[in-house]
This record gives sequence, structure tokens and C-alpha cells, in this order.
Amino acid sequence: MAAQNRVTIPDQTASGSQRHFLVVCHEDLIEVLSDDVAVELFDEPFEEVAMRALRLNMRELG
Repeated sequence: MAAQNRVTIPDQTASGSQRHFLVVCHEDLIEVLSDDVAVELFDEPFEEVAMRALRLNMRELG
């Protein structure tokens, strides 16, 4: 996997502890390397949950 990732992300160094996750949706496939994953269920409209997740992600990046 590290050799394959070097083709598309040459500057990335794999930590060795990351796991490979696939998220399969109706028309999309999302492939993620991550150290951890958390799943939460929400009883809210998708748009509200997606915007909350985007805001949290942007806070973590900045």
C-alpha cells in the first residue's frame, strides 16, 4: 500500500499504524487511510450533520 500511495502522494510517509477504510455509498467509493475511526448516528437531516462535520474538520485543519 505504501508503494501505491507514493505514486499519487509522493511526499506522504506512512506511519505503519494506519488502517485502510472503504466507505461505499450509492454512487461513490471513498478510500481512507486513518489511525482511527469513529461512527456516530444522528437523528438530524443529512445537510445539518454534513455541515457540522465540515466545520469540525476545518477547525482541526486551521
